[in-house]
Amino acid sequence: MKFLKIQNEKYEAEFLSEYGGNCVRLFHKPTGTELLRSPADLCVMQETPLLYGTPLLVPPNRISGGKFVFKGREYVLPLNEPEHNNHCHGELYRSTAEVATQKEDEIVFRFFSDKTYLGFPHKVELLVRFKLDDEGMSKDVTVRNLGKESMPFAVAFHTTFNLVFNGGEPNEYVLKMPVMREFLREMTHYIPTGETDENFEEKKALNEGTYKPAEHFITKFTELQGESAEIIHLPTGRKIVYWADPLYKFRHIFNGGSKEFICVEPQTCRIDALNVWGDIPESGVLEIAGGSALTLKSKICLKG
Repeated sequence: MKFLKIQNEKYEAEFLSEYGGNCVRLFHKPTGTELLRSPADLCVMQETPLLYGTPLLVPPNRISGGKFVFKGREYVLPLNEPEHNNHCHGELYRSTAEVATQKEDEIVFRFFSDKTYLGFPHKVELLVRFKLDDEGMSKDVTVRNLGKESMPFAVAFHTTFNLVFNGGEPNEYVLKMPVMREFLREMTHYIPTGETDENFEEKKALNEGTYKPAEHFITKFTELQGESAEIIHLPTGRKIVYWADPLYKFRHIFNGGSKEFICVEPQTCRIDALNVWGDIPESGVLEIAGGSALTLKSKICLKG
């Protein structure tokens, strides 16, 4: 197992193909800034692969009973979280990705399934392209339905940032994000109740950019009314900006009570989307017609 590297004059990024092409390091050369939480060694990565870099989740989050119905067809996925009777996060984040192309400042990872991935009954190609430029790192996901029938698709990146990226103390950092509402979950199996809260406690602070993650335990699944999240170092104004395509309507915020990292996870669908919310556009599950493709874009930048 080895780290794959791309770089340009301003940024350097490292990846592990054995962990789904996870970008486990993003370094800004002019300021010496490590933007992402990186594993100290591969043993740590093996223990908690979801809490380093940019793990790829397909399908994202939890599906109750590992089953759902889309366009009248039942899909059955393995219960890889049996203690909660859920399918959780898919398997790509800990599967080996093929390196389709690699250039000095760009790398493309490829996954292909002929109805073998989790028993998903469609022929699919998935490409994840990372590209560096002067502003930061773009991350494009292209999904191709190589079959004839339409298929459901959803994706997330369990992106884990180094909270204290600019030095100083953890309480000098705030998270700013234009949230609209929280989706409430019962915390036994982590499945939504079907209710939302438009006045949850952290909403005002997140929208104003005064929310300090280091001072709170947080696990919130939210819907955005914008496209960017920012982690800001108050004394200097330097910030990490995480922009995502409007189809990434939702963000899961998580820190496990840590003062070292913050997960800001762009996700295209609600948790257990089709079981709880039904086969409706608001669920966020994307329909990919047979023979067609869709590209979702996102970007991580350091500013200031």
